[in-house]
Amino acid sequence: MSYFNNVYTLKLDIKQQNPNPVIRIVQYDSAVFKIELYDNGRKIDIKDGERFTVSVEHEATGETHSGIAKYDGEQFVVYDLRKADMKNIGTYRARFASYKDRNRVSSLMFRYEVYEDYETVGDASELTMLQELFQEVEEVGRVTQRQGEYAEDRGDYANAAGDYANRAGDSQIMNWLPYVKTLAERNKLYPNPENGDTVYVIDENKVFRYDGIDALDWEAISGYDTSVIQDIYNTKEDKTVVAKLREDLNSLTIGARNLLTGTDFEKPMNLKYTSPTFTFTQNKSDSSMTLAPTDKYVSTSAVYFDLEKEALENNFFTLSFNVKVLSGSATLKFKVGDAAYSEPVTVKASSNYQRVVLTASTQDLKTNKTNLLLQTTSAIAIEKESFKAEIGNRATTWTPSYLDVKTKLDDYGTRIKGLEVEMNTNVVKKSVYEADKSKNEEKLSKIIQDANSLTSIVSKKVDKGQVKSMINQTAERIKIKASNIDFDGVVVFKNRNNKIDPNAFVRINGGELTAKGYYRRVWRDGKARNRVQVVQLTDGMLRISDPKGDLVDSTKDRDYRYDIDVNGKKVYSTVRSLYYSSDGVSTYRDGSGKAFNKEGKVVSSGTIEFFSHEYSRSRGLTLYSAGGAIGLQAANNAIHIDAAATLYNRSRQANVIIRPHENVRKGINDFKFGISADNTGRLVYGDESKRLGVGLRFSKSSKNKVITGIDSTGRASSDVRLEIGEVRANKILSRDGKETVYFNNAGSGNLTQSATLRAGGIKTNATNFYVGVRGELRVTNTRGANFGKGIGYMPVRASKFNSVSSRKYKTNIKDLEINSLDVLNSTDIKQYNLKSDLNDGIDKVKYGVILEDSHDALKEGDAIDVYTMTSILWDVVKKQQKEIEQLKK
Repeated sequence: MSYFNNVYTLKLDIKQQNPNPVIRIVQYDSAVFKIELYDNGRKIDIKDGERFTVSVEHEATGETHSGIAKYDGEQFVVYDLRKADMKNIGTYRARFASYKDRNRVSSLMFRYEVYEDYETVGDASELTMLQELFQEVEEVGRVTQRQGEYAEDRGDYANAAGDYANRAGDSQIMNWLPYVKTLAERNKLYPNPENGDTVYVIDENKVFRYDGIDALDWEAISGYDTSVIQDIYNTKEDKTVVAKLREDLNSLTIGARNLLTGTDFEKPMNLKYTSPTFTFTQNKSDSSMTLAPTDKYVSTSAVYFDLEKEALENNFFTLSFNVKVLSGSATLKFKVGDAAYSEPVTVKASSNYQRVVLTASTQDLKTNKTNLLLQTTSAIAIEKESFKAEIGNRATTWTPSYLDVKTKLDDYGTRIKGLEVEMNTNVVKKSVYEADKSKNEEKLSKIIQDANSLTSIVSKKVDKGQVKSMINQTAERIKIKASNIDFDGVVVFKNRNNKIDPNAFVRINGGELTAKGYYRRVWRDGKARNRVQVVQLTDGMLRISDPKGDLVDSTKDRDYRYDIDVNGKKVYSTVRSLYYSSDGVSTYRDGSGKAFNKEGKVVSSGTIEFFSHEYSRSRGLTLYSAGGAIGLQAANNAIHIDAAATLYNRSRQANVIIRPHENVRKGINDFKFGISADNTGRLVYGDESKRLGVGLRFSKSSKNKVITGIDSTGRASSDVRLEIGEVRANKILSRDGKETVYFNNAGSGNLTQSATLRAGGIKTNATNFYVGVRGELRVTNTRGANFGKGIGYMPVRASKFNSVSSRKYKTNIKDLEINSLDVLNSTDIKQYNLKSDLNDGIDKVKYGVILEDSHDALKEGDAIDVYTMTSILWDVVKKQQKEIEQLKK
């Protein structure tokens, strides 16, 4: 049994390494180091030491603390660990230093380890189950008592030290402040002292008191034993630690008893009741338990377990186990009855088991106090011998439940009683045997004599038949020993009052052997077979029959074999058989059942045919089933179909369906292959019953070779969208000749990447190329409308531009009502640069009119109507030509 001593003796040698015990301390427990100094194995007298210190550093965090040790006046330097010395869990490096005449004369290293609780200290495997439970409760009480005694001792010591301080100091009140190392540190920490503030400075080894006269005037006080002052500080700090420990101990509740039955997983663990929102399996390979949400899982779903006893109100309840998340991550939480759920814990998928501890309050527990509800958002596996539910807020090591232990003890008790009965019986038999031994010896001698006589008689017989007849007529038991035994006729082994039991016998008749008997077993469907079974070896095959086997799955009026006509009357037989032959295994002796069906149909529910030529000229293996399904199932591993030649998946009258991720994805998610009535092939993904999904249809035609996007019902739909990175095609046409082909639907004029048709050129096979717009046809840079931030127009180059001018396109035709010469005179020609040219690095001067400075007749939106300008110039030229001609005259 593990034992913990809170007083550790350390032998520190300044020249060699001495073996010291491994120091393991429970966090915030009381612990004392008793230190001895050696020089190469020779003990050093330390009574003249001036001061002793212990400095500690936490290896993980690097936090450091220092404290004062004291000489006990006899042998050791004693150091009481403070709260700061065990603040963090883990390993500490400690340095012991001694001083004389204010000079350090030694500095030696050692280590100690701090643990969070009592279970992680020592080797838990050394404890038996009951020892560990009792020791945990005992240790809590012992620690509480020890801390109380320690607090009382330290309180007494503080009183004595206080009395000593009162006697040693002056009559004024002293307000003791935490000690400091240097004077500079004192001035920094206490810049505004009050009258009576008193502090101990380690480097000065003096006590200073502020007298309130001068802000910088600290008065050194003599006559104080600084070790006593240090004890005052330690006592003050220890009282705080003890108070914290008492508070933690008062809030600690430990139940220890496992309230869940069957958590060793040796037998299937029963749920309170099953729910369609979860699947619940126990794996025989590693004795683990798997919980997995189904597609019916909702946020309030939970698995219900039954507790052996009711949980306590206004308390806590803890559930702990080792878990392995099978995919993704799982959020776990639980509750008892109608109480609140525990805080959820999220665990990521891992190949290793992870420890999970959940604690829930039972403050509001009123009903269903034996119901434990566990919730997981993903599939998990729980390791055997780790699942534990207990009262309290502290998880303890896994133990079997009380009922599990009681069941085993009762079983052992029954077995022991049986052994006692058997032993008593053997004693009686032995006494009877000893009493009859002498009589048996006399009978044996006589039997040997009779046997010798019989041997003499038999040796004189020549007819083998007579010898057999004589042997068959002998006593109840015959022992036959020969190189060859020949039975002529039917041989029956009887076992009920020297008669044949019609339901339990073995018969040998020529090449036929029949064995019939009572058997009890449970098949994988969970149904017990407690009835007569028949085994026959006949006609070169083995037949195993169950006279009432057809009642197992209730196939009356549906099974071809057992619903038969006898002389025109329908007879129902319950026999079910399995035949093993040199050709294969079948439920019919002919492998198909044709010979037993009046219509010559194949009716066998299952046949495994070896040396089969069903699908190949070479010998193969074929599985048949007439009316039922053939299934391959691997509960926790893969199924491989591996073919060197062609792999066929055929369906004679229905679809071919592939359903991946059935247990981990919501809803029905099928890939369904099928052939429609028009002989086109289709592949659809989704749930056809809910009209969810899309697919493709493939034509089977020498002329019309088409792949069509379809919805879940198989119809071509405009709602089906194909998203792909690149399409290469010779033609892009309207699907049905009625709808317009859209590229990214309707654009806004902004030539962004998502709303444009990009091409290196456009070529038409028609005579004319039409561009239909509702407004203007505009040629711009690659930004288009540029979101209203300024349009950069680009030139158009062609052999000529024709403006439509036929009378058939015009109406309201009149002579000019404006003065064309005024239009010309009011419009000036300017030179300028296009902003878009400058943005693109083109510095070229342009010449033309400015819209805002031009006559209204020339304006067309934010552009100039060049055809109108040309026509007005034409009219001006005509008028000037007339004037020129008049001037010439």
